[in-house]
Amino acid sequence: MNKVFLDKPGINIDALDFSQKIEKHSINIAGHATSVTLEPLFWELLKQIAAIEKKALRTLIEKIDDGRTHNLSCAIRIYIMTFFLEKFSKNP
Repeated sequence: MNKVFLDKPGINIDALDFSQKIEKHSINIAGHATSVTLEPLFWELLKQIAAIEKKALRTLIEKIDDGRTHNLSCAIRIYIMTFFLEKFSKNP
């Protein structure tokens, strides 16, 4: 993984533990309980995006949920990748 890429948004790549297994996160969106299963790196990136956009994590997940065509975990990963690819293609 490219350390410079992840350092740009302020993520401390050294603090991430790549040996961790995927984790299930319980959330309440659109009035119902659900869960997403994500790798710790994707969960951390999602929290970073919420901070960049000045949104609550739940609000960001609801936004992703509203526009998804895949399962929620997959939609979150796609959103994260798209967010950072667009962000860094505009600000190399």
